Amino acid sequence: MTRIAFLGYPEPDGVHFGNGVARVIFNMAKAFRERGDIVIFYHLFSLEQYSGLNVFLINNQIDIAIWHMTSLKIKRPFNPPCPLICLWHSTPFFHSNLTDFLDKHKIKPKFSKLLNNCLFNHLYSITHSIYNSLAFSYITAHADRMVLLSETFFKGFIPSKIYPHKVIAIPNFLSEIDIEASHKSYDKKKEVLFVGRVGSKSKRIDLLLKIWAIVEREEQLRDWQLNICGGNNETAIELSHTIGLERVHFMGHVNPEDYYQTGSVFCMTSSYEGFPMVLLEAAARGCVLISFNSFESAADIIEDGENGIIINNGDINSYARELINLMKNDETRVTMAAEAQRSVSRFSSEAIMNHWQELIDEVCKNKPKA
Repeated sequence: MTRIAFLGYPEPDGVHFGNGVARVIFNMAKAFRERGDIVIFYHLFSLEQYSGLNVFLINNQIDIAIWHMTSLKIKRPFNPPCPLICLWHSTPFFHSNLTDFLDKHKIKPKFSKLLNNCLFNHLYSITHSIYNSLAFSYITAHADRMVLLSETFFKGFIPSKIYPHKVIAIPNFLSEIDIEASHKSYDKKKEVLFVGRVGSKSKRIDLLLKIWAIVEREEQLRDWQLNICGGNNETAIELSHTIGLERVHFMGHVNPEDYYQTGSVFCMTSSYEGFPMVLLEAAARGCVLISFNSFESAADIIEDGENGIIINNGDINSYARELINLMKNDETRVTMAAEAQRSVSRFSSEAIMNHWQELIDEVCKNKPKA
């Protein structure tokens, strides 16, 4: 039995998840507990919480800490009295531009034209990249291991060159319910599906709507519809009306399970992702996957031409063409849907948790707690 501290997020209640990361963390804690380990959560956000961390770890006799990270903001350096594994829940190359930065920090520039200046955006992008590399290197230097979600992230990830023995990859896993779902057959309908935070700029719902506008020109596909789950963003709805789309349905914040089961094709248009659970969940229920190659781990999940289609980033015409071909070809969809369900077995909780167990055993053996 190992006493494990989950740092970063407060413990999810198992019902309400603010995002996919919280759901991944909940499933990990459950899997560890089912193996007989004790998992204790510690919310690591404020300076006060940073100051009290080591006391918490000692008082709870923690054997190893796993820091669930989605931000590079380190409020205070610390030297924990037990081994520390940092798990980065996104791509380490998450893209940012000047507009996103100003929006996030609620800064209204006096000269809005600067936001469209290529030089300013290029300089910001370079600065952002340098900051990320330095921050990741600092964190990796002070951790026993840095875990990324895919080996595809190693290329260009500076800490993997400086500390090759510390940086490893372990992907997210599907719950047992999802794996069981991959063995069932579903009543598929003429539905294309999107699941995600509609209001998030990184999900690029505007590109999907433009792609769908091309699809709606096809008379042969008049009985198909696009279902969008994940909020009713006013900007997206307004764009849909402006374009004149007729067969788009914004479902709001709903449990996507029923839509996974009836959807035939699952679309992703994100500008970046880590290891998106929605792709695995959709594949488990027999949805054919189609996505831009805008994030490195896409190829870990989508076997191009086998269980889905990967499109060059931003090429909406090619995306629309491939989507239309899938919608028109029933035999291809059925074959690829079956392959999608088969392919997710690689991401069972048992398979992935074995990697975690090996890592924890190795780290604890090489660096026992103080």
